[in-house]
Amino acid sequence: METEKGWEYKIPSELISPLSWKYVKAFSFYERGYLPNGNGWAREGNKLIEAISLIQKELSKIKKEEKDD
Repeated sequence: METEKGWEYKIPSELISPLSWKYVKAFSFYERGYLPNGNGWAREGNKLIEAISLIQKELSKIKKEEKDD
């Protein structure tokens, strides 16, 4: 990331909020078939469901763009 002092290098977890980072980590478990409460979607919070949907949508966009290039 470019700043007034020049280029500043950060890792992804430094660029997003701690809560967003938790959702990204939770998504990796979801991809492997694990949900935090372990009892299906009905027991998961709406914020988690929305976060997973958003992450899936964004990853699909990225994959489509890579495929089109």
